[in-house]
Amino acid sequence: MIQLTVDGKRYGLPQDWPEVTLEQCAGAATIAQEYKDSEEGKKKAVSEDQYDEYRRKYVASFLGIPDEASRAIIIKDVHDQLGLRSIFEYLMKFTEPPADEDIEPIQEFNFVGRDYHCHPTVDGMLMAEETFDAYMTANHLRGMAENLQEGDFKHVAQFIATIYRPLVTESKWFGLVKSTHVERFDQAKMKIRAEIFAKLPMSIVWSASFFLRQLKDTFTKRTTSYLEEGTQALSGGQAR
Repeated sequence: MIQLTVDGKRYGLPQDWPEVTLEQCAGAATIAQEYKDSEEGKKKAVSEDQYDEYRRKYVASFLGIPDEASRAIIIKDVHDQLGLRSIFEYLMKFTEPPADEDIEPIQEFNFVGRDYHCHPTVDGMLMAEETFDAYMTANHLRGMAENLQEGDFKHVAQFIATIYRPLVTESKWFGLVKSTHVERFDQAKMKIRAEIFAKLPMSIVWSASFFLRQLKDTFTKRTTSYLEEGTQALSGGQAR
């Protein structure tokens, strides 16, 4: 991570997605949207000096620099010291999602020492085993993934916290039989998990969203096939 010194304190400039958190992207996206909605943002042309104020707020939000301290950032590069405009342009590379071929989909991940697994899983499941709730959940996946691709990070932590949950082991028959499964959905636990997931590195967020897109496609294909087979069987029955 590249180090940047502002007002006597060091801040890290990320070099790749594993060094960027969901919280950073969400905060920067909020600053960008606020500027876009402002009177100045709606103007067809603004001066460099006017745009520098937006750059300063964006950089401060992304790097976690206090507002007052961020005013000490020089505007233009001086020798080996990066200026505000160069830092802003550098961070712009994190406004574009990685290409699909550069993303490895993940069904599970470890974060701060705990494993989280995707629910529901579709590997090896027959259509009869898939619940309506699981299908309805899957129907929301593409919208979330597409919004993320467009830079909309609202509620992403909550969504991932809803789908990815820890494993739990339950005992039955007086402890003689034990079963391990993804924790059942709990609203209160989801909210706590979402606060933790706000710190997720974007490498995990992109991989999770890519997997969820694949999951949604799988559900859609299975449902279509299932309905087509049912329609054909029904038609055949009526013909007889």
